[in-house]
Amino acid sequence: MLKSLKIENFRRFESFEIQELGRINLLVGANNSGKTSILEAIDLLCSRADLEPLYRSAEARGEYVWNAHKPKVGRLMSGEELETDVRHFFYGRSLELDNQFSIIGQNEKDEERLVASILETMYDGGDTETTLGFYRPELGLGLKWTESDILYYREIPFSSNGGIVRSKGLPVDTIYAKEKNVKVQFVSSFSLDKDDLIALFDEVVLTDEEESSIEALQIIEPTIKRVAVANSARYASTGVQARAGFLVRCSGSNERIPIGSMGDGIWRMLGLALASRGAAGGVLLVDDIDTGLHYSVMSDMWKMLWATAKRLDVQVFATTHNNDCWKSLASIVEDESSEPDRITIQRIEPDKKTAVTFSDRQIRIATQRNIEVR
Repeated sequence: MLKSLKIENFRRFESFEIQELGRINLLVGANNSGKTSILEAIDLLCSRADLEPLYRSAEARGEYVWNAHKPKVGRLMSGEELETDVRHFFYGRSLELDNQFSIIGQNEKDEERLVASILETMYDGGDTETTLGFYRPELGLGLKWTESDILYYREIPFSSNGGIVRSKGLPVDTIYAKEKNVKVQFVSSFSLDKDDLIALFDEVVLTDEEESSIEALQIIEPTIKRVAVANSARYASTGVQARAGFLVRCSGSNERIPIGSMGDGIWRMLGLALASRGAAGGVLLVDDIDTGLHYSVMSDMWKMLWATAKRLDVQVFATTHNNDCWKSLASIVEDESSEPDRITIQRIEPDKKTAVTFSDRQIRIATQRNIEVR
């Protein structure tokens, strides 16, 4: 479990540090203060040089470039992937040689460090024609993750556009370690998509965690008795991105109701319940955790996450702008004041290099005295 986090030259942060992290950590702050960037930094750190979180973050933000050598029709017909524009991950958005960003986390035993560098790659990206003068085809991105005597290293070349492509993200034969990556579940403000939810639900079916997931939905709709996926293989393979595939049954009725008919809150709560269980032994990251939830259910939502996090050893990082959201977290602090696990609120301020940390005691005082923490 992370105790502290330090970020240098990553996205909008030239240098930023968060101390005294706990079991549940709620990030607050103004728009564009960097809350989501901190979630992305934790995701990258836990990935141990896996490029997937980088691709996923860039895709969510629209940070990509097209191959300039192909007309738009040719791109579509060839099925070519978009190239990830990694300059946006670097402070100042520059891809000059030797530029780098670092993400450093201190856990209970050791320091974890991820360093991403602009370097000359061992091979080029297959393009020799340069279309943008400030890019050089031989440059690429190197990712190095270290903890104690464990090292993971990957590098990938830039195309002539300065982008990188998933299919070329192969590890250079410099990977030393047998441990698997830390389990991470990243729930965006749009929640998880249906394919991810179906996969997570399949993992809990006919286990004790299935019952716990149903109890989470009952926070919003007490009559829900069962949840099921109708032909998960069929729905997982479709292009439908709506809330297809999940059905619920309520007490007093034999009707199977599509979960999309139950409203945004049910879908959000299902995502939180399944993602927290899918992150067992790892990290749950939630952007705009209050999305779709009425203030009256937020205390119970936090209680559900708190119980799951303790039971399954999950560390939670979430963001919010919502006053009811942090105040409902305060009610959990009061109920669980004797627990050894910490609950913190971390305020992110754009002009500060360190987060303002509110401890359990300070959260209680802020609530009692109606002090604004956001």
